[in-house]
Amino acid sequence: MEAESTTEKKDPVDDGTLYLAAGGGLTAVAVAGVAASTVCPVCVVGAPLLVGYGLYKKYRHRSP
Repeated sequence: MEAESTTEKKDPVDDGTLYLAAGGGLTAVAVAGVAASTVCPVCVVGAPLLVGYGLYKKYRHRSP
């Protein structure tokens, strides 16, 4: 009977979904702001960054 290793290889956590959700929420805030005739500079820059980084993390989690 083999003893189990205490240092098992763990899979990296897929936190890409968190960034995608945050980017989606920030996009919703930006769209609501545009509907109210205002522009949020943080939303304009942050939303694509969060969505892009979330997609990157999802891609990196899938490929070995």
